[in-house]
Amino acid sequence: MMFKSPLHIAQSIKSRVLEREGLTCSVGVAPNKLLAKLGSRLRKPDGLVMIPKEEVNGVLEDLPASSLFGIGPKLEEGLKLLGIFTCGQLGDFPSPF
Repeated sequence: MMFKSPLHIAQSIKSRVLEREGLTCSVGVAPNKLLAKLGSRLRKPDGLVMIPKEEVNGVLEDLPASSLFGIGPKLEEGLKLLGIFTCGQLGDFPSPF
């Protein structure tokens, strides 16, 4: 098989980092970079999180909006003023575009 599964690749990355550097690492596998970063942060240290495309909404629904990369304290406060506390609420918020 020329291409390995995403899970196999993630496990290989973790193994290589441990073997070569003596360090554990957390890896996220998801449909896009934002979700992969989120996944890697959900199970620190030494975690491996897979977020399949069909499970994205369920994973995000109740997570605090501040869990997303790029949402810092100031933006979080602004979102709270709009009544947005979770990623699910953020996704449901009407867009002006």
